[in-house]
Amino acid sequence: LTYPGEAQDEKSLELGAELALAAPFAPTIRGFYDAHLEDRGLEVTAGPRREAGNWELWSLARAGFVVPGDDSGRRSYAGVEAGSARPLGDHAEIGAYVRAEVADRDSFAADSSGGAVTRWRRSGISAGVWLAAAH
Repeated sequence: LTYPGEAQDEKSLELGAELALAAPFAPTIRGFYDAHLEDRGLEVTAGPRREAGNWELWSLARAGFVVPGDDSGRRSYAGVEAGSARPLGDHAEIGAYVRAEVADRDSFAADSSGGAVTRWRRSGISAGVWLAAAH
């Protein structure tokens, strides 16, 4: 995670924990602590999951907060996510997601120049794909 005022290339060690409950909508609580930057946060997610052939489909609601270690002030956020994943054999998976979030403080990159963020805003949309393999 990178927040206004933090260098993107700083090395850090981030520790995390997750508690997933076997209940309707699979509520999950995640926490993290960055041992170098002293950032910490907590997030709660919940939402339905279903199977469609070989694909797992999900939608989530999320809410959380982050306290940056640089004393720049706590940031609370909420958002939604939709995604899908499917196995590629016994030891690999492919997936994709799209996420939209809004925060109570500027936390999302709005413009960049030369690899550095030059303007921040309070909302953002992200999307990603992944390929995971286990051996």
